[in-house]
Amino acid sequence: ARELAKTAREQYERRAQGLIIAARRAHKLAIGTEAVRDSITDRKARLLVVASDAEGSREELEQAAHRLGRACLVWNTKSGLGRLFSRPTLSILAVLDNGIADELLSVVRSSAELAEDA
Repeated sequence: ARELAKTAREQYERRAQGLIIAARRAHKLAIGTEAVRDSITDRKARLLVVASDAEGSREELEQAAHRLGRACLVWNTKSGLGRLFSRPTLSILAVLDNGIADELLSVVRSSAELAEDA
């Protein structure tokens, strides 16, 4: 059962990464602090994704997203997010599409539930 849960978690992680990449290809992603800040100001951000080890302006951006009624997801690490975009690190991004944002939240929550059950 543990092995099955691990396999399922890995599939959820790949799905989450695929959703982020799909959002980028569709030009529905704000990458990095300034782009995220602009997307919040323009009310285009649908979901904030923050690396678990991010510091600095993370709190300010989370609060701004919360004020706008936007979800904030703590997921992956700075190096893990960076790898998705051929960067050494990436602390924060924003999904600008409701469908992708909803699916990403669902996938990451499902993965977290499996981790708790393990």
